[in-house]
Amino acid sequence: MPEIHSVNDYLTAVLPVCFGPLRMTADEIYRSTPWDINQRIRGYEERERQKRVLLGAMVTVPVINAGFYRPQGGVSLADIVPDDLTAEKITEQEMAYWKKVLDEARERR
Repeated sequence: MPEIHSVNDYLTAVLPVCFGPLRMTADEIYRSTPWDINQRIRGYEERERQKRVLLGAMVTVPVINAGFYRPQGGVSLADIVPDDLTAEKITEQEMAYWKKVLDEARERR
């Protein structure tokens, strides 16, 4: 990710993504805030991750494992797309914070 120090740096980094994979029009970009664009980018990343996992689980892994010259131990989805299957690590502080929020919400009911 490039370092952003000015509006020009921001536009240089964001416009190719907006016009490219996000397929936004100039009017949509003009009306969007940086937060909106960031959320669209995150949504695009998540959709692409889900596509890779679905394709691997439904097509790639079964085809490899059903072949005559398949690997001896078989192939799993974790072998194909390991980065897409890892979950973020939650620290103890974050866990305590979310437990506290949940307890407060339960008390309000």
